[in-house]
Amino acid sequence: MNVIAQGMGVDQDRLTAIATNLANVRTPAYKREMINGTGFEAQLDALEQGETARAGGRAVSRADMRPGAVQYTGRPLDMALSGENAFLELSRDGATLYGRQGAMRVDSQGRLVNAGGDLVMGMGGEIRLASNAPRIDAQGNVYDQGKFIDRLSLASFDAPQNLTRLGAGVYRAGQERAQPMREGGSSVLQGYLEGSNVDPAHEMAGLIEVMRHFESLQKTAQFVDDMTGRAVQKLGEI
Repeated sequence: MNVIAQGMGVDQDRLTAIATNLANVRTPAYKREMINGTGFEAQLDALEQGETARAGGRAVSRADMRPGAVQYTGRPLDMALSGENAFLELSRDGATLYGRQGAMRVDSQGRLVNAGGDLVMGMGGEIRLASNAPRIDAQGNVYDQGKFIDRLSLASFDAPQNLTRLGAGVYRAGQERAQPMREGGSSVLQGYLEGSNVDPAHEMAGLIEVMRHFESLQKTAQFVDDMTGRAVQKLGEI
């Protein structure tokens, strides 16, 4: 019953992830959430072999970091990054974070920030602008009113799928080490936004699969419960 309960718990996590993915189909640069867990049959095999640690494994959430389709907006403060391993360096309350969501704005202090208000960092620190129409070239160099301001600080990771998701397209590095983006490793597209990488048809197919699996576990749990009840009844008759 413990294995069945764990399997149902993983299915519930997957249902939550699918619902979140479908809700963010139109969110710029949203990365699909994937739930990986030990299958029911694999857990039973592990129990039969005495491998209780593997049988008790929990579901693990991972982000599908494949890039979404790039769409033209024409807005000067919108930007998209090419490739799946490039991230903008951000700052929130002194903490260094990373993101790909490129819908930017200028705050009341003239600083370039993302949609959530996190500072978009340059190689020299905060990027301050005097206008809402800077020019940003493919290398990430920022020009405002004809003058060079700074260069966007871009980073890459060996395993970006292991970044911790904080919401709104922002991630924390945790144990992953950020590396400065190498020259030519990515390009910045001004006036474009990266779309979500969620495929609604794929998510709906996954929803049906998870629901069927959950129902089969429910039936198995009911069968085990009935058998246990009969066994207890027989023992009482002896």
